[in-house]
Amino acid sequence: MMNDHTMSIWQAYKSYWRNGVDFQGRARRKEYWVPVLINALIGIVTTVLLYLALISSSSDLQPGELPPIMFILPLFYGFLLLFSLAKLLPDLSVAVRRMHDIGKSGWYTLIPIVQPFIFMVIVFIINIATFRTTPEPETMSDTVLLVLFGLVALVTIGIYIWYFIMLVTPSEPHTNRWGVNPYQRSNEQ
Repeated sequence: MMNDHTMSIWQAYKSYWRNGVDFQGRARRKEYWVPVLINALIGIVTTVLLYLALISSSSDLQPGELPPIMFILPLFYGFLLLFSLAKLLPDLSVAVRRMHDIGKSGWYTLIPIVQPFIFMVIVFIINIATFRTTPEPETMSDTVLLVLFGLVALVTIGIYIWYFIMLVTPSEPHTNRWGVNPYQRSNEQ
């Protein structure tokens, strides 16, 4: 495995796909962030092309006419859907290995994934409890839910900031329980 200084962007992206189901070992920051950026660019470019084609093809249409792009539209959406599904495991894998690189368990990766579902359940339960116990559910419910949504938003933002900080944290400089620091390995060769 190469370190951040010798690994090219293309090598980092190839490593992302090649190690797509490997949840063992460590991943450098570059191994994590290069695929994130390239995949985001692929999604953005595909979406922009889709909407530009849709806008340009519908400018000269008569009322009730379908633009020709409407027949290609499912292909664009299909590509985005398949691409999103194809990168699901590699995204999770590289995030787990990134956590390993900073000395954390890969289970930390699940926190930002599971957290929104937990809060939706909490909001749902509080909403039901508020409607059952309050004689005027509209006023009490609105206030309680507004405060709850504000707290949920703050906690969510805090979790994502914390997770982002973990993802940009430098590697542990020594061997940890998930493997040798690739910087050390490349210096020994």
